[in-house]
Amino acid sequence: MRTLNVATFAIMAALAFSSFSAAASAQTPISWSDNATSYRGQVGNRLSFYCPGGGSANTVWGTDIYTDDSSICTAAVHAGAIGWGGGAVTIQIQPGMPGYSSSSRNGVTTQSYPAWTGSFSFTAGGGNGADPAAWGRNAEGYIGQTGPITLNCPGGGTPGSVWGTDYYTTDSSICTAAVHAGVINMGRGGTVTFYMSGGLSSYPGSSRNGISTSTWGSYTSTFAFTPNVPNAGRSISWSTDGASVVSTGQTAIVVCGPGSAGSVWGTDIYSSDSSVCTAAVHAGVINWGGGPVMVTGVGGQGAYMASSRNGVTTSSWGSYHSSFVVARPR
Repeated sequence: MRTLNVATFAIMAALAFSSFSAAASAQTPISWSDNATSYRGQVGNRLSFYCPGGGSANTVWGTDIYTDDSSICTAAVHAGAIGWGGGAVTIQIQPGMPGYSSSSRNGVTTQSYPAWTGSFSFTAGGGNGADPAAWGRNAEGYIGQTGPITLNCPGGGTPGSVWGTDYYTTDSSICTAAVHAGVINMGRGGTVTFYMSGGLSSYPGSSRNGISTSTWGSYTSTFAFTPNVPNAGRSISWSTDGASVVSTGQTAIVVCGPGSAGSVWGTDIYSSDSSVCTAAVHAGVINWGGGPVMVTGVGGQGAYMASSRNGVTTSSWGSYHSSFVVARPR
């Protein structure tokens, strides 16, 4: 078992330093053996320290995101925030992560470790809040929270992998998903607020704002930039229309029980006042016995064409302000 060590600072003649367990002030002096365990749970809090020159390596676990019992100063050298001559560093407290990878950088070799209860990363520019590791971060470490949760995405980031549209799997890059959702711009970055929820049956991919996301099937947990994350597979009646399920640009998974036909206008793209379950039968997604349906809200159409399919005859209509499409959850 690893020993958690937080050193107590000596009282110096010219300066009276607080102990490391006290709240950190601007550039609080620390030793090369000090870690961040005293701040565990203060997720998002940024703390500034000063590492003295002439330091020597102490143990560090992780890459970009470090376990909170890692040496702050040694991790700062590994991250490129300072050299062995010391200097000012600013850390941001992060939640525990499901795992930490090892790597060698700047004369420091870190160790890998499985799940741990607290973490920290380094911000750029002496505490301006920009977290250079943010673009590689997904939401797995926030599972169990609900939100709102904030993350600072620095400008000029490198896109990461994302699965979903509006509702994203928690192994997706948070910052990249925020660009896809239109919350921030890739070049300027910015602070994003997101919310956690349970898993969905399907995550459809799409292209928006220069980001193409991938499609995925069922996943155990979800995040979104709105608190209105849909319930996975909620049951609806055959009279429920599309407007009651999704808004334009949203996707939800619903479950239709056995039922009978309701009114539907359109073919493939249905007016939002159409019965979702009946439209799903018309589209061949389910039969009269019901089943799960993936519903995505789309914009209004200038006209909706009638047709007969799978025992359902839909009606034609002119212009309508909103629509939906249905698909079989993957």
